[in-house]
Amino acid sequence: MPSQLSPNKKYLHYAEYTELFESKPTLDQLPEKLELSSVADVVEAFMSPMFPNKREVPNFSGLTFSLVGHDGSSIADIVADNATQYAEWTDG
Repeated sequence: MPSQLSPNKKYLHYAEYTELFESKPTLDQLPEKLELSSVADVVEAFMSPMFPNKREVPNFSGLTFSLVGHDGSSIADIVADNATQYAEWTDG
């Protein structure tokens, strides 16, 4: 899922596409947006609400994290393509 932080850092723009982009998509190509002030926490890996049954965690769980809202519910569940991308997204 391609995503990009807005220049003012208030929104995460994203889109779900089935085809790959040849270059980094522009904000105009990412019609969906998430207001980051609605995110209360970033929950990583198997602690993510994506995995309610902690005994059945898939192999890719080390590359997952959830953006959690102020009410404790998951706003977005994200799986990074690789460890480098995961580190960029979760560590800044």
